[in-house]
Amino acid sequence: MEYYPADHYALIFWDHGGGSVYGYGNDTLYSGDSLLLSEMDSVMAASPFGTSGKAHLDWVGFDACLMSTAENAALWSKYADYLIASEETEPGDGWCYSFLEVMNGEKSTETIGKAVVDAFREYYEAKKSPLNDPDITLALLDLSKTDGLIDSLNALAGSMEKGLAEHNFPELARRRTNTKMFGLRDSRSTAYDLLDIRDLAQKMTEQYPDAALEVTKALSDMIVYSTDEVEGACGLSVYFPGENRELYEAVSSKGSGNLYISDNYAEFVKKYTENYDRLWRKRCSAGGGSRTGSREHCFDRGRGGRYGCGIDCHPF
Repeated sequence: MEYYPADHYALIFWDHGGGSVYGYGNDTLYSGDSLLLSEMDSVMAASPFGTSGKAHLDWVGFDACLMSTAENAALWSKYADYLIASEETEPGDGWCYSFLEVMNGEKSTETIGKAVVDAFREYYEAKKSPLNDPDITLALLDLSKTDGLIDSLNALAGSMEKGLAEHNFPELARRRTNTKMFGLRDSRSTAYDLLDIRDLAQKMTEQYPDAALEVTKALSDMIVYSTDEVEGACGLSVYFPGENRELYEAVSSKGSGNLYISDNYAEFVKKYTENYDRLWRKRCSAGGGSRTGSREHCFDRGRGGRYGCGIDCHPF
């Protein structure tokens, strides 16, 4: 900033992305180490763009996978006006930087942000073929609306937590499992546990209509523009632990830092996973012996039944 003063600033991260838990980047000089959200927060707080600094970012962009999350938005809402990021994994070519032409002389962040999203969409639309049709989920988010979204998610989490106390865990777990998830690997048990927020709210509407409606309204305020071409994807996800127990245990053992969007949400997650644990550890009879049943089978198939493995599983 001392050598390149400007009236407007933007920051683009270009590398691998790992969502709310793994963060951003893959440092090949240090065993693939990434920047966690807490580490990015510390760096930005000490920079000229920190709360006591002399400058502010018009927008921050992540040309990286899985970084359009509520947790990431909560971090950058302290340093930037807008966030541009992808909810799903990005195709290998990443962003199309033809939008730089729009930036020359343009002061409107929303105009620039829409150009970023449009260039991304148009690039992959032109390359589409039967063998190349990736999910495109880039979105422009108004970070000034982040607190409203978090408040609505806290209210929904509070309603779901009451549901747990009323022994509604089985129904809640099934609805969570049916929610659009991002970054799927070989199975849900090795995924990132990133759920689309709007789809989650819609799945919970029957049980918690008022809280779910407020989440949907908050999303409408926050999501300025998006590709909006993938079913179940609104443009913004949240970390909601479930099938990937190993990932949740790693997060818990190292301390969540600023991972969760709020203490209230973290408390709900803790109680949800405690219920999940009790379910997972139940035993299923298989002939004369016993073994632990599949968590995915339990959630995907409902209140028990006989599966191809021959196990009679009654998880609830």
